[in-house]
Amino acid sequence: MKDIIVNDLKEFFRDKSSLFFTIFFPIILVFVLGNLLEMWNNSETIVGELNIAYYVDSNDDYKVKSIEQFLKGLEKDEAISLKKLEKLENSANQYDSIIALSGSPMEVTLYKGNDDTKNNTINAIMNSYLELNDKINYVMSKNNNQIPEITFKDEYISPKNLGTNRNMIDYYAVTMTVMIVFMTGGIAGSESFQSLRKNNTIDRLIISPKSKLSIFIGKMIGFSPMIFVQLAVVMFVSWKFLKANYAASFLGNIRLIMMLIALSYALISFSSFLGILFNFRTQAIMMPLMWVTMFFGGTFSREVYVEKITPLMPPYIVQKAAFDLINFNRFELVNKITVVSLILFVTFTLTGGYIFSKRRETA
Repeated sequence: MKDIIVNDLKEFFRDKSSLFFTIFFPIILVFVLGNLLEMWNNSETIVGELNIAYYVDSNDDYKVKSIEQFLKGLEKDEAISLKKLEKLENSANQYDSIIALSGSPMEVTLYKGNDDTKNNTINAIMNSYLELNDKINYVMSKNNNQIPEITFKDEYISPKNLGTNRNMIDYYAVTMTVMIVFMTGGIAGSESFQSLRKNNTIDRLIISPKSKLSIFIGKMIGFSPMIFVQLAVVMFVSWKFLKANYAASFLGNIRLIMMLIALSYALISFSSFLGILFNFRTQAIMMPLMWVTMFFGGTFSREVYVEKITPLMPPYIVQKAAFDLINFNRFELVNKITVVSLILFVTFTLTGGYIFSKRRETA
């Protein structure tokens, strides 16, 4: 297994085109896109005034009155205007968002407008209220005497200092790092065994005392130096020379790197599994698939967002997890991706190793 790892490392550094496209090209893109697109893509957005309407079609009087009282309280903020609608028809384009209270038990439906920033702000306000309401109902079910001790804040929209001034260099430092993870994972794994067959190296491995399963696992682990070198160089150069900001804390950066490493292993094992399963160059499938998912995932521009498509793209999900950690110190999505990636890595490695061990390779 050690020989396989050393051989893969030598091949990685011998291949000048791979070195360029997996290390230097992403760094160039961080610099070019980060500086060039700063004038078109604003890294910070002002929410501005919110024009909200709500519509009631529910007999659940207690919940309707509760949420109406909350909505009317929003008008204490000068930036928020509120109006109650008699009907929903022909109202969609007149307001930033419309909140519909319907059914019994009451359900809350948020009709979004055309401004994503305002949509996210109103959605955050409503989610905060609904989560707080659920907690109060839970406390009331346990002990009514605790309710008077609860205090509330009247500010629903207020500036928050994120600890550093973010710019588009920060955005592309993350997305280009995600890009090399997906491109390397999707292509390197699919090419690993095909290159062995092409160079007849696989014949020497098969007649060696090692089992086929250990050979396959060794190939998966053999990508480790490549993964570590790529992430280390791109992230270090982006931070040191391009002044990109990742997570504010040491622990945050460690968790971010762990997620990217686990994801790299998962993608490499998946593409290697496909290469073994179908026994042909799956790079023809993986490369366009990676480019399409990254394009619609907003890797190359934060302005690319297609409703019901972008949120499903794996690069978008990974980037969202990274920005949640970097900007808001939220670890939930990062932890989920890390755990799922490790599970997928073990699953595809063992399954691919089993298929490889049962398949006959011809000279």
